[in-house]
This record gives sequence, structure tokens and C-alpha cells, in this order.
Amino acid sequence: MDYWVSKSPNQKSQEIRNWEGIMDPMKPVYFDLDTVNLLRETLEEAWASIPPRRQAMMSRSLLAERILKTAARGERDRERLLNAALVDLAA
Repeated sequence: MDYWVSKSPNQKSQEIRNWEGIMDPMKPVYFDLDTVNLLRETLEEAWASIPPRRQAMMSRSLLAERILKTAARGERDRERLLNAALVDLAA
């Protein structure tokens, strides 16, 4: 479940616009089942690595967006996908 805690409607709108720019419906990206499992597992690992207080201030969707964007460029290395999800979240 995703929570939008401490985000304004403008921030949400910007995230949606960013997502639409990444996943252009005119240029669909398809992932095979193994890749989908890798992406799901990477998302779970990324989310679990974030302290609960930080989780409360962000959305899993942000991590998913970063992972999908990186995978859409062809990346399949778990560590690189994980790093892409967590970039600039280190505190």
C-alpha cells in the first residue's frame, strides 16, 4: 500500500507527470516474467532498507518509478537497480 504522507497535491501531480514521461504509451516497455520478479524483489529489498520513519515520509511508488525507469533502459543487475532506487535517499 502506498502512502502520500507530507506531500502536497502539486508534488503528487509532478510525480505523475514524471511517471508519464518515463512510461510513454507510444513506446511501451515489456518485461518478461523473470524480469518482473527481479523488479518486484528489488522494490521489496529497497523498501525494507529504508528506516520506518523515512518510509512514513515517502511512497513506494517513488522507488518503483526509479527501478522501472532504470530497467526500461535495459539494466537487469539487481545491485544497480537497487542503487537506482535508493539514490539520494542516504541520510
